[in-house]
Amino acid sequence: ERGDVADKIDKTKELLGNLDTGRKEDIRQVKAIMPDAVDQMDRGDKGLPTGFGRLDFRLCGLHPGDYVLIAARPSIGKTSLAMSMAAKMVSAGNGVLFVSLEMTALQLVKRLICSQARVNMHSARQGKMVMSDEELNDLMFAGNKMQDWPLYISQSSMLTPAELARQVRTQRRIRKIDCVIVDYIQLMHVPGKNENRQQEITTISRQLKSLAIAEEIPFVVLSQLSRNVEYRQDKRPQLSDLRESGSLEQDADVVMFLYREDYYKKDEKDYELTNIAELIIRKNRQGDTGMIELMFHPEYVSFEELQKGYENWV
Repeated sequence: ERGDVADKIDKTKELLGNLDTGRKEDIRQVKAIMPDAVDQMDRGDKGLPTGFGRLDFRLCGLHPGDYVLIAARPSIGKTSLAMSMAAKMVSAGNGVLFVSLEMTALQLVKRLICSQARVNMHSARQGKMVMSDEELNDLMFAGNKMQDWPLYISQSSMLTPAELARQVRTQRRIRKIDCVIVDYIQLMHVPGKNENRQQEITTISRQLKSLAIAEEIPFVVLSQLSRNVEYRQDKRPQLSDLRESGSLEQDADVVMFLYREDYYKKDEKDYELTNIAELIIRKNRQGDTGMIELMFHPEYVSFEELQKGYENWV
């Protein structure tokens, strides 16, 4: 009985949190919106650059209210890709709130320093007894360069959408936040009893989409894929792989899957590692789908573009 009362209290708090999203009713006649629409089409509808030129060309950047989903199987590199994206954004002066539910802030920053310095992550963990003086200097230089980056890391566990909403609103009152990255959605929860985990993910997903719209900034949300992918010959993820995860496919404006052939074939006798990753755009509400090749650097866990040509997209 006491547990039921606690559940009701949690649900009431969650409901109140959802009501307090800062949403403002915005009903306007078409003619009031027309000047902005025409101006955007004239200038080009360029949103916040991710720093990956070919991706930005396809998406026209990230836009206010966008709910962008990046999904993959474990150990493919979701967090590394998200951190690479965040680094490119903040180095261009854009503020990013990185909400980590899986790794500590210290772990993320150490990864980031190694990727910027291009120093082997394993060597860095061993310390100065293993690293050369040049590597130590590179790490120090990278760390100094990053100190003033507008990157803010929230180290959270068992976060609810209402708690995330409070974090985002608080940070936006005191800092310039242009994008929120959440790593990853399956580690969030809603209080109280839920019918099943699929329904809980549906609730979380819809509240994240509502929050992105209310705050008028893009949300990049990472998602884990089920092991159903492993049972197919072609292990490139499909939109159908999200169907067990509630309404993610329906809610997202953009759905991208990260895939690395190396991960699946590394133990085959005659296979040569390529370090090539595929970022597969399966859904794009405002544009084209397709695939972008990235270079994965496992030694310092980061991604960069394999093909150049759109560096001047912005």
